[in-house]
Amino acid sequence: MLRLLDECRSYLGPRGCKLGAHRVKERAGCVAVFDHELEDAMAREESCELPDGTIVEVGLERLRCPEALLRPNLVGLNVPGMHECIIDSIRNSPHEVQNELYGNIILSGGNTMFTGLPERLRKELDAGYLRVKVVAPPERKSSVFIGGSILASLAMMQPCWISTAQYNEAGPGVVHRKCF
Repeated sequence: MLRLLDECRSYLGPRGCKLGAHRVKERAGCVAVFDHELEDAMAREESCELPDGTIVEVGLERLRCPEALLRPNLVGLNVPGMHECIIDSIRNSPHEVQNELYGNIILSGGNTMFTGLPERLRKELDAGYLRVKVVAPPERKSSVFIGGSILASLAMMQPCWISTAQYNEAGPGVVHRKCF
């Protein structure tokens, strides 16, 4: 988002305020589910307040940033989109569980919070003959942290715990020694 905002306008000053770009992304970013929604969203700008109180108008960049999750080529990346990665992962799974996997796609993480993303992902994954279910729980922004903290609190994970002193002494390699 920071790069897109800098390309389109100099909203964020000479340093480029990451916090401001983050705020714009969270508040104004959206994914168009249908083509007519894309045209409507492209035609209007949305106001967003930056941390310093400055009000900025964001237009096309509020769509381009989230759209890059599905079409990375829009930002110059030659990699598969989110939906293609999901399809590839499911196709590489045992055939007998593939239908069940298509019926249990759960979104988590901050970038899944974009308005319209669950519906658009469902549309991109729907081949017409499969039952595709995309679940987008409201707490998905912190689901990964919650799951990780629950896992880390289990007694069987205690041998993998790394203290600050251990990390400072051994560096990142301590993770591989203790956990793998």
